[in-house]
Amino acid sequence: MPSSAVSTPVFSIITPTAGKRPIALGQAIESVTKALSTYVALYPDQGDPVEMLIGYDGLKGPRLSDASFLRYYDFRKTGDFGNAIRDALIKVAKGRYILFLDDDNSLLPDAFIAFAKAFPSEFIVGRIDVSRAFDVPAIPRPDEEQSIRQGDID
Repeated sequence: MPSSAVSTPVFSIITPTAGKRPIALGQAIESVTKALSTYVALYPDQGDPVEMLIGYDGLKGPRLSDASFLRYYDFRKTGDFGNAIRDALIKVAKGRYILFLDDDNSLLPDAFIAFAKAFPSEFIVGRIDVSRAFDVPAIPRPDEEQSIRQGDID
């Protein structure tokens, strides 16, 4: 991993969690690790290009990894599906771009490269691979007229 000479990461990843899915959260962290190594191989002089901010809702959650890009926060119980945690983590995020990654989602290995190709766009909506949970590969469902619903944005 490159040195942290660059103090501003390119990406801040915000991940709220209730702490009930540690295996899924571990997979999300691992996906960030893989996507980071792919990105660093292509852009080696970025300093520390990623920070992942994990906010636990109402508990001191387990620190699943000690990777240098991780920062953990423990919040009082909100029970509002992570909205207060997202708002709080946005305020401490240092990255030029913010990504929202739920604790039960994962990035593809080339995710950061795909996002970098879209610079300097202000807003990018990514599709979610739901093939292991639903009868379609991604949401929104291809047979629906509406292209994006609020609940589809993770």
